[in-house]
Amino acid sequence: MDHQVRTEVVAALASVINVEFRRCRRFRETIIANGRERCEPQYLATFDRIAAQLDERGMRMVKQPKVPVGAAQAVQRVLFDTKERADRPRGAHRPRFAPRT
Repeated sequence: MDHQVRTEVVAALASVINVEFRRCRRFRETIIANGRERCEPQYLATFDRIAAQLDERGMRMVKQPKVPVGAAQAVQRVLFDTKERADRPRGAHRPRFAPRT
């Protein structure tokens, strides 16, 4: 490939990749902000400690902080529900339990 063509291809790829990286960061920030709103007040300190340990996508903890088990479970439930809502398109409703057939 010609040097100019390679440069243009790399620039085009970099622009797309940068947009996706920014979207990942915003996704994490959105999950944390929405989760904090939904979290019960007594678990907010635990929420902040767990949120600090989330990976760049906000999907899993990099390191498990030392927090009470009950509080950790409550916060993880809130984060899970928040992520589920974020993955669904607006207006889509997913039943909590699948109907038996």
